[in-house]
Amino acid sequence: MSLAIENQELAAPILDNFAMAGNIEDVPTNAPRTVQRVRTQIDTLSYILGIEMMHAAQAIDLRWQKNPKWKLSIVTKKNFEQYRQVVAFMKSDRVLTYNIKKSYSFLKSNQK
Repeated sequence: MSLAIENQELAAPILDNFAMAGNIEDVPTNAPRTVQRVRTQIDTLSYILGIEMMHAAQAIDLRWQKNPKWKLSIVTKKNFEQYRQVVAFMKSDRVLTYNIKKSYSFLKSNQK
């Protein structure tokens, strides 16, 4: 939740209207700061999606345990298998910090 709120705060507009030189009001460009904020949002979103992917993979495994005949599409299965090489099935409760970082890295390494 804190990551989503951080992105929400970063989405607020940047407004700078102040005198730049000789008391002449000017509107400076906010592009550099805006780009920096968008990059931070994308990075934060990768963490959020990594957590979502961890949940989805766990759900897939649990569903297969109940119904071994259940099938995934070719693309989804390939992605799931690659992900499971990085983040293992959670058989018992454990600290997820390391898995969240691995999920994040998995998504970042597969961005095109």
